[in-house]
Amino acid sequence: MGGQYLPDMGENELEIARLMIKSVTYDVTALYARFDNGKIRYRMADEYEDETLVEPTSLVSDKPLSLGEMRDFFLSSYSLIECLEWNNFFWNNGRTEALDFFKASSDFYPDFHESCAAIVEKKFDEIAIEQKRE
Repeated sequence: MGGQYLPDMGENELEIARLMIKSVTYDVTALYARFDNGKIRYRMADEYEDETLVEPTSLVSDKPLSLGEMRDFFLSSYSLIECLEWNNFFWNNGRTEALDFFKASSDFYPDFHESCAAIVEKKFDEIAIEQKRE
């Protein structure tokens, strides 16, 4: 379905980034932003009345976020790593399958997907190190 159940954007809001997981319903989580009184107000949204999100789900800044800042905020509100864990990618499925399970995109941050993929790769590397220690 891919995003059709995301909440409507507010007045003057733009979608800054989105992350889609290739679940049965192709769930989408999005980051919206709007300019308000000299500040940029960001808010996260999902297709489940924010049930898949954790605080903080909003952020205010004086200037646009860097790619790393935006990614870190996004992934602190929606845990891609936990999603992959729930779907057993780190133990039963491989790295390639995990990386294929999601697609991050942004018209404002063209490297958003690669940045998220690097976080997933790092988690796989950490697990491999832990397994070698055992």
